[in-house]
Amino acid sequence: MGPTAVRAPVSPAGPTPPRASRARTALVIGRFQPPHQGHIHLLRSAASSAGSLVVAIGSADKSHSVRDPFTAGERIRMLHAALDEAGIKATHIIPVDDLGRYALWVAHVQAHCPPFDLVVTGSPLTERLFRDAGVPVETVETVDRERLEATSVRARLFRGEDVTDAVPKRVRDILSEPWARERIDAVRRAAEGEG
Repeated sequence: MGPTAVRAPVSPAGPTPPRASRARTALVIGRFQPPHQGHIHLLRSAASSAGSLVVAIGSADKSHSVRDPFTAGERIRMLHAALDEAGIKATHIIPVDDLGRYALWVAHVQAHCPPFDLVVTGSPLTERLFRDAGVPVETVETVDRERLEATSVRARLFRGEDVTDAVPKRVRDILSEPWARERIDAVRRAAEGEG
Protein backbone atom coordinates (compact mmCIF):
# COMPACT_ATOMS: atom_id res chain seq x y z
CA MET A 1 0.00 0.00 0.00
CA GLY A 2 1.19 3.43 -0.91
CA PRO A 3 1.12 6.48 1.31
CA THR A 4 -2.27 8.02 1.99
CA ALA A 5 -2.75 11.53 0.64
CA VAL A 6 -3.93 14.04 3.20
CA ARG A 7 -6.10 16.82 1.84
CA ALA A 8 -6.63 20.10 3.61
CA PRO A 9 -10.23 20.77 4.54
CA VAL A 10 -12.01 23.10 2.15
CA SER A 11 -14.44 25.67 3.47
CA PRO A 12 -17.92 25.29 1.96
CA ALA A 13 -17.82 29.03 1.26
CA GLY A 14 -14.67 28.71 -0.81
CA PRO A 15 -11.20 30.09 -0.14
CA THR A 16 -10.86 32.96 2.35
CA PRO A 17 -10.32 36.22 0.50
CA PRO A 18 -7.23 38.23 1.43
CA ARG A 19 -7.86 40.83 4.13
CA ALA A 20 -8.62 44.21 2.65
CA SER A 21 -6.31 46.98 3.71
CA ARG A 22 -7.88 49.60 5.95
CA ALA A 23 -9.55 52.29 3.87
CA ARG A 24 -8.21 55.78 4.44
CA THR A 25 -10.34 58.54 5.89
CA ALA A 26 -9.81 61.98 4.41
CA LEU A 27 -10.50 65.28 6.16
CA VAL A 28 -11.52 68.44 4.34
CA ILE A 29 -11.77 71.58 6.44
CA GLY A 30 -13.27 74.87 5.31
CA ARG A 31 -15.61 77.63 6.42
CA PHE A 32 -18.09 76.98 3.58
CA GLN A 33 -19.45 80.54 3.70
CA PRO A 34 -21.27 79.46 1.51
CA PRO A 35 -20.37 76.11 -0.12
CA HIS A 36 -19.42 76.78 -3.75
CA GLN A 37 -18.23 74.86 -6.81
CA GLY A 38 -14.58 75.20 -5.75
CA HIS A 39 -15.46 73.35 -2.55
CA ILE A 40 -17.22 70.66 -4.57
CA HIS A 41 -14.07 70.19 -6.68
CA LEU A 42 -12.02 69.78 -3.48
CA LEU A 43 -14.54 67.44 -1.84
CA ARG A 44 -14.82 65.27 -4.96
CA SER A 45 -11.03 64.92 -5.05
CA ALA A 46 -10.95 63.99 -1.35
CA ALA A 47 -13.72 61.43 -1.79
CA SER A 48 -11.80 59.79 -4.63
CA SER A 49 -8.65 59.56 -2.47
CA ALA A 50 -10.18 57.79 0.52
CA GLY A 51 -12.79 55.29 1.59
CA SER A 52 -14.55 57.78 3.83
CA LEU A 53 -14.78 61.55 4.10
CA VAL A 54 -14.94 63.82 7.14
CA VAL A 55 -15.84 67.45 6.52
CA ALA A 56 -14.96 69.96 9.23
CA ILE A 57 -16.79 73.28 9.19
CA GLY A 58 -14.30 75.80 10.51
CA SER A 59 -15.20 79.02 12.33
CA ALA A 60 -18.37 77.27 13.48
CA ASP A 61 -18.75 79.84 16.26
CA LYS A 62 -18.84 82.74 13.77
CA SER A 63 -21.92 84.10 11.97
CA HIS A 64 -23.87 87.25 11.08
CA SER A 65 -20.82 89.10 9.68
CA VAL A 66 -19.52 89.96 6.22
CA ARG A 67 -16.80 87.30 6.47
CA ASP A 68 -19.07 84.72 8.11
CA PRO A 69 -22.74 85.47 7.37
CA PHE A 70 -24.16 81.99 8.02
CA THR A 71 -24.33 79.90 11.19
CA ALA A 72 -22.74 76.46 11.43
CA GLY A 73 -26.18 74.84 11.25
CA GLU A 74 -27.06 76.79 8.10
CA ARG A 75 -23.75 75.82 6.51
CA ILE A 76 -24.29 72.16 7.46
CA ARG A 77 -27.68 72.30 5.73
CA MET A 78 -26.16 73.87 2.59
CA LEU A 79 -23.27 71.41 2.61
CA HIS A 80 -25.60 68.40 2.88
CA ALA A 81 -27.57 69.75 -0.09
CA ALA A 82 -24.41 70.40 -2.14
CA LEU A 83 -22.90 66.98 -1.39
CA ASP A 84 -26.16 65.23 -2.20
CA GLU A 85 -26.46 67.12 -5.49
CA ALA A 86 -22.87 66.21 -6.40
CA GLY A 87 -23.27 62.56 -5.38
CA ILE A 88 -20.51 62.81 -2.77
CA LYS A 89 -20.94 60.86 0.47
CA ALA A 90 -19.50 62.40 3.63
CA THR A 91 -19.26 60.12 6.63
CA HIS A 92 -19.33 63.03 9.08
CA ILE A 93 -19.85 66.80 8.96
CA ILE A 94 -18.38 68.30 12.14
CA PRO A 95 -18.53 71.94 13.28
CA VAL A 96 -15.22 73.19 14.71
CA ASP A 97 -15.00 76.52 16.54
CA ASP A 98 -12.10 78.90 15.96
CA LEU A 99 -9.22 78.60 18.38
CA GLY A 100 -7.20 81.68 17.42
CA ARG A 101 -3.85 79.92 17.93
CA TYR A 102 -2.29 78.21 14.92
CA ALA A 103 0.21 76.29 17.07
CA LEU A 104 -2.69 74.40 18.69
CA TRP A 105 -5.09 74.30 15.78
CA VAL A 106 -4.30 70.83 14.37
CA ALA A 107 -4.74 69.20 17.80
CA HIS A 108 -7.98 71.18 18.21
CA VAL A 109 -9.32 69.84 14.89
CA GLN A 110 -8.20 66.30 15.74
CA ALA A 111 -9.98 66.53 19.11
CA HIS A 112 -13.27 67.47 17.43
CA CYS A 113 -13.21 65.06 14.47
CA PRO A 114 -13.29 61.29 14.10
CA PRO A 115 -9.85 59.82 13.28
CA PHE A 116 -8.54 60.63 9.78
CA ASP A 117 -5.44 59.51 7.88
CA LEU A 118 -5.19 62.26 5.31
CA VAL A 119 -5.99 65.95 4.91
CA VAL A 120 -7.05 67.13 1.45
CA THR A 121 -6.77 70.88 0.98
CA GLY A 122 -6.21 73.73 -1.42
CA SER A 123 -5.05 76.05 1.38
CA PRO A 124 -1.29 76.58 1.80
CA LEU A 125 -1.77 77.42 5.50
CA THR A 126 -3.79 74.26 6.19
CA GLU A 127 -1.22 72.23 4.27
CA ARG A 128 1.69 73.65 6.27
CA LEU A 129 0.02 73.28 9.69
CA PHE A 130 -0.98 69.65 9.16
CA ARG A 131 2.34 68.68 7.52
CA ASP A 132 4.23 70.26 10.43
CA ALA A 133 2.10 68.11 12.76
CA GLY A 134 3.08 64.96 10.81
CA VAL A 135 -0.30 64.44 9.15
CA PRO A 136 -0.23 63.33 5.49
CA VAL A 137 -1.59 66.04 3.21
CA GLU A 138 -2.79 65.91 -0.38
CA THR A 139 -3.04 69.27 -2.11
CA VAL A 140 -5.63 70.03 -4.75
CA GLU A 141 -5.18 72.79 -7.29
CA THR A 142 -7.89 75.40 -6.97
CA VAL A 143 -10.06 75.94 -10.03
CA ASP A 144 -11.18 79.32 -11.40
CA ARG A 145 -10.03 81.02 -8.19
CA GLU A 146 -11.30 84.47 -9.17
CA ARG A 147 -14.88 83.27 -9.65
CA LEU A 148 -14.91 80.33 -7.22
CA GLU A 149 -13.55 82.01 -4.14
CA ALA A 150 -15.81 82.54 -1.14
CA THR A 151 -14.92 86.22 -0.71
CA SER A 152 -16.04 87.03 -4.26
CA VAL A 153 -19.15 84.81 -3.96
CA ARG A 154 -20.14 86.66 -0.77
CA ALA A 155 -19.45 90.04 -2.36
CA ARG A 156 -21.76 89.12 -5.23
CA LEU A 157 -24.45 88.02 -2.76
CA PHE A 158 -24.18 91.32 -0.88
CA ARG A 159 -24.53 93.23 -4.18
CA GLY A 160 -27.64 91.19 -5.00
CA GLU A 161 -25.99 89.54 -8.02
CA ASP A 162 -26.79 86.09 -9.35
CA VAL A 163 -24.34 83.40 -8.17
CA THR A 164 -25.75 80.56 -10.26
CA ASP A 165 -22.35 80.00 -11.94
CA ALA A 166 -20.52 79.73 -8.60
CA VAL A 167 -22.65 77.62 -6.24
CA PRO A 168 -24.46 74.30 -6.63
CA LYS A 169 -28.13 74.66 -7.61
CA ARG A 170 -29.42 73.41 -4.27
CA VAL A 171 -27.21 75.89 -2.39
CA ARG A 172 -28.52 78.66 -4.64
CA ASP A 173 -32.06 77.55 -3.80
CA ILE A 174 -31.31 77.82 -0.07
CA LEU A 175 -29.68 81.24 -0.58
CA SER A 176 -32.90 82.34 -2.32
CA GLU A 177 -35.06 81.52 0.71
CA PRO A 178 -36.46 84.58 2.55
CA TRP A 179 -34.42 84.04 5.74
CA ALA A 180 -31.15 83.90 3.74
CA ARG A 181 -31.98 87.01 1.70
CA GLU A 182 -32.92 88.83 4.93
CA ARG A 183 -29.64 87.73 6.60
CA ILE A 184 -27.55 88.88 3.64
CA ASP A 185 -29.37 92.22 3.56
CA ALA A 186 -29.06 92.73 7.33
CA VAL A 187 -25.32 91.93 7.31
CA ARG A 188 -24.78 94.26 4.35
CA ARG A 189 -26.67 97.12 6.04
CA ALA A 190 -24.74 96.63 9.30
CA ALA A 191 -21.43 96.66 7.40
CA GLU A 192 -22.44 99.87 5.66
CA GLY A 193 -23.42 101.45 8.99
CA GLU A 194 -27.12 101.58 8.21
CA GLY A 195 -28.03 99.84 11.44
